[in-house]
Amino acid sequence: MRYPLPAKITILCLFFYAFNSSYSQKTNFKYEAKELIFTDQYFVLPSNFNLPANQAYYKNQNLFLNSFYFGMTENFSLGMGFEGVSIVEKEFPNVFLMPRFSLGEDKVKIGFNGYIFLSNQSHSSLFMIVHPSITLGQPVGNISFGILKAMLDSSDDLFKNIIITTSFNFKLGAKVLCVGEFYFSSEQYDRIFFSNVGVKILGKKLSIDFSIPIEILTGESSTVLFGFSIPFRI
Repeated sequence: MRYPLPAKITILCLFFYAFNSSYSQKTNFKYEAKELIFTDQYFVLPSNFNLPANQAYYKNQNLFLNSFYFGMTENFSLGMGFEGVSIVEKEFPNVFLMPRFSLGEDKVKIGFNGYIFLSNQSHSSLFMIVHPSITLGQPVGNISFGILKAMLDSSDDLFKNIIITTSFNFKLGAKVLCVGEFYFSSEQYDRIFFSNVGVKILGKKLSIDFSIPIEILTGESSTVLFGFSIPFRI
């Protein structure tokens, strides 16, 4: 039986998750609460392990993308940010909000997440994406499955169909995680398939991550993504 490429990737992610669960039982890696706040998301997608109340952090991605994440309650957090390229060009920046709500037990989390964008391109426009998902595992060592769907009209053909997501993290070392995100269209498996895989280094006062986005079927990659996160209290 031949499986489509997205199914093969999902099976591979499940294998890594099972391997990591076994590996975790044989190691004594300890994580402090100040380090675990950075596991609330992979690179872009949330993990459904929300920020604790009164915790927050700032994240910078490739210098020009700035975002702030706030833990509001045990089950709800809010992200907001803007891109800096427009500011350099003396224009009003594109801004975005990311509400995140999750519930569930320690090792099974269900999340209802959103992405709301206000674009200034040619004329102001509002664009919203919803992202329900489920996460299996712990803050360090988990796998998530979800869908992305635009709720407001989008000129981008990519978001006119449902996009299925698979994401994971697992330990590479005491404070180093391997992190991966995979995106593929539910209707065009052979045309839209994208991955973003890299590492995240956890720390009490700073977290660093870098990844390489790749279009799987062509092997093309346009850039390397680098980010750092700094916590603060609210």
